[in-house]
Amino acid sequence: LLFSEARKLSGRANKTQRRDSYQKQVGILLPKVEKDPQKIREEGDKEIRLLISLIKYADRPMNEDIDVAGFIFSELQSENYEFENAFAGKMILEAADHYKIMGQLNKKFFVQHPETAKLVADELAKEYVLSPLWKEQHDISVQTEEDNFKAEIGANLNYLKLFKVDEVLKKNEVQIKEAETEEDALKAQQVHAKLLQLRSQIAHYLGNIVLK
Repeated sequence: LLFSEARKLSGRANKTQRRDSYQKQVGILLPKVEKDPQKIREEGDKEIRLLISLIKYADRPMNEDIDVAGFIFSELQSENYEFENAFAGKMILEAADHYKIMGQLNKKFFVQHPETAKLVADELAKEYVLSPLWKEQHDISVQTEEDNFKAEIGANLNYLKLFKVDEVLKKNEVQIKEAETEEDALKAQQVHAKLLQLRSQIAHYLGNIVLK
C-alpha cells in the first residue's frame, strides 16, 4: 500500500488546470483550505526521515528490480509530491537529478554535499551508540534500523501519503458544504467515501488507528 495504491482511484482530469495528484485521481477540482501548522510540521519531520533513509540506504536493493533510491524517486514522482520541508525537498530533488544523470546514488553524494555532510555525520554517530559490543557484553539482542530499512521506507512514504489524503479530505469537506446542486453534493460525497477508504487502508498498513 504505497503511493501506487492511490492510483487506483480514477476520474477525469482537466489537463488545462494544475491539480493535486489525489484530486486528479478522484476527478474533481477542490478548493484551497488553510493547512494546519501542526500537520505541516509533522509532514516535514517525516520528509526529513525519508531523506535520512535515502542517505543510509540509497544503493541497497529494495526488491529484485530496483534499488532504494530508484524506488523512493519513482513513488514521489508518480504522485507529483510537493514537500513541506524545504531542505528535505531540495536535497531529495538534487539527489534525484544525480541519480538520473549517473544511474546510481550512494552515501558518498551526501557526504560530499556541503548541505548534508553534517546530517550524515550525525546519523553515522547514532549507528555506533548501540554497537555489536553491547550485545557481546550484555547478551542483549538489539534490532537496528538497518535490519528493517524496507519497512522504515515504506512507513515513511505511507505517512506522507496519509498527510496528503487528509489534506484532500479537508478540501472535499468544503466542497460538500458548498455544493450548489444535489448532483455536485453526491459526487463530492462519493469522492469522500473513496478517500476515507484509502485513508483506512494506509492506516491499517501503518498499524495505527487514525481518528478523525
